[in-house]
Amino acid sequence: MEKSVFMLHRLLFLICLILAARTIGEGNGQLLYSGFTGANLTLDGAATVTPDGLLELTNGTDQQKGHAFYRTPLRFTGSPGAVVQSFSASFVFAIQSIFTDLSAHGMAFVVASSTNFSSALPGQLLGLTDVQNNGNGSNHFFAVELDTIQNKEFGDLNANHAGANVNGLRSLQSYYAGYFDDEDGFDHQEGTSSRQM
Repeated sequence: MEKSVFMLHRLLFLICLILAARTIGEGNGQLLYSGFTGANLTLDGAATVTPDGLLELTNGTDQQKGHAFYRTPLRFTGSPGAVVQSFSASFVFAIQSIFTDLSAHGMAFVVASSTNFSSALPGQLLGLTDVQNNGNGSNHFFAVELDTIQNKEFGDLNANHAGANVNGLRSLQSYYAGYFDDEDGFDHQEGTSSRQM
């Protein structure tokens, strides 16, 4: 059973595109990738770029974490003390499991002041923190988690939700996973379906 719990994700366990406080010179701060071969990323842990250009953050072996960091930090303010600028991110991902009805814990998109997550643990902590410092103000990160297991210790809504987190894994807000369609309204999506989303 332990092997089945921890050897689950084939693609995209954890995305951490770390964006700190300096400007970049790529198209007004826009980052656009149609494949990750040769991308301006620093990878750590189990993360790799496959020969066909996919970003693979774990490979299905026990208790792994992987991060992808954008190398050049982005600036979110015009000057020190200024109002933080809004931003948006969209990406296509798939969470693939070696099992059809079971997945690992999910993944996260992160904005942080540091790229050092070396002491963070995999599993329900998503490679973002450890048990002792989960929720500490000194963590300095904002994350959108795409969670595929309900963790009662974090007050998770269910086993398939998106959550907005600051400095830890207890979401400030969370919603059922899916998207809104102008014609049909809310379309529920199962994060462990292995489909591109």
